Amino acid sequence: MVRKRGGIGAVGKAMARFFHPSKEVEAKCLQEGKTYKSHVLEDAIIIGRETCRINRKNQLAYQCRLPFMDDNKVYAIVCSNMTIVEEGATPFNDEAAATPILRDDSIELRGSQVNASPSVNHDRDTLAADMARLRAEGIEVDTEQPAPENITNEPLLSTTGKWENPRTCPRRADSNIKNSKGCWKCFSWQTIADMDVLAVFRMCMPERYIREVCIPATNVHIIGERLTLPEFYRWLGCRFFMACFVGVCSNENWWSQKPIDQFDGAPFRLNDVMSRSRFRVIDAAIRYTGKPPPSDFEDKFHHMRELQDAFNAHYAENYTPSWLSCLDESMNT
Repeated sequence: MVRKRGGIGAVGKAMARFFHPSKEVEAKCLQEGKTYKSHVLEDAIIIGRETCRINRKNQLAYQCRLPFMDDNKVYAIVCSNMTIVEEGATPFNDEAAATPILRDDSIELRGSQVNASPSVNHDRDTLAADMARLRAEGIEVDTEQPAPENITNEPLLSTTGKWENPRTCPRRADSNIKNSKGCWKCFSWQTIADMDVLAVFRMCMPERYIREVCIPATNVHIIGERLTLPEFYRWLGCRFFMACFVGVCSNENWWSQKPIDQFDGAPFRLNDVMSRSRFRVIDAAIRYTGKPPPSDFEDKFHHMRELQDAFNAHYAENYTPSWLSCLDESMNT
């Protein structure tokens, strides 16, 4: 069954719960003693169509007037939720039916009764003669020879090989690859095992970049006292700690004066680490680069490239990886 087309002036029907704004339609249904979720509104007149925000998504919707509402307002409904009863006189462009191709039986199709012969014989023995005949007729004929601009005396950069299933591990077959574990150049694993969590974290961070780039760039924009390295780590610790919990609708809850509730708000308070006002100030001023953006193109990752380079340089200088490393974010490798 072919779906009828919409358009300006078309008439359709749909369940009341599909029309928006839904609160007004629901209230009218209750007033008329109708069941909102199952009542069908008929004689909806389409006056337009546009993209609307419905159910948190941008969807193509008909703009309608509803005789049932009797308020002369415009209501929206997703196009697929409406059944068109009467087509409109002016259908929308993408709903207009394709013009059918009429066949004239008086015109005899080529090949219906006569076998057409090709203009060029594809037999290789007569190909040269065919090309000579076409050239004599003034037609340019392509040949199987390469074009002059494609002729070169340079050697091929690659050779054709064959697919094989490897029978040995390429790592084990390479004597230059050592089966060594990853290690830090400055500390042994035993020394690291005796370090506290903050010391290990600082060992892994590019602290020189934080001192020389991040903090000075932030202090240019900060309001109030200048940011220091200890305060930076407290702010970063708050950020990491807050990221460990989901369902906290607002950061304000981490500094709430209300008692901790297992069903509402944040599960902990951060007042003893940093005040809410200071956290807001650092949050607004934090910068990760001191370089100006490029002038000849838009680099959407400009604000974090210096941070990325600092991490890469820090690990290249201080860490020796094992022969195989699995990283969560390859962008920073």
